[in-house]
Amino acid sequence: MQYILLSTDGPVSLYEVPDKIAKELTKYCIEFLKWAENGPEAKRFKKGYRPEQEFINYINNVVNKNCIYKSQLIKTIANTDEEKLQVLEVTEPYKDYPYFNF
Repeated sequence: MQYILLSTDGPVSLYEVPDKIAKELTKYCIEFLKWAENGPEAKRFKKGYRPEQEFINYINNVVNKNCIYKSQLIKTIANTDEEKLQVLEVTEPYKDYPYFNF
C-alpha cells in the first residue's frame, strides 16, 4: 500500500491505496471519470458527487474488489489555494506522493 493525494478544487486529502494504483494514479483517475460518466451508476453521479471519495469506493469495489486491503482516507492535510499548495509541494513527507485534482 502507498499514499496518494487527492482533491477536488478544495482540501487535499491523503489516502492509502494499493501500489499499482499509486504508480498509475492518473490512468486510474481518468478510467474512474469515464466509468462515472458512462458506467452502471452514471445516473447517481449526474446530481453531483465527491469524486475523490467515489474514486476510493471505485478502487475498492470495482478495480480491487477481491483485495483484502482496502483503500482509505488517512487525513486531510491542506487546502488547494496557491500559498498552501506551494507549502505542500515542498514539505516532507508529502512532496513525493502521487497527486490528482479532480
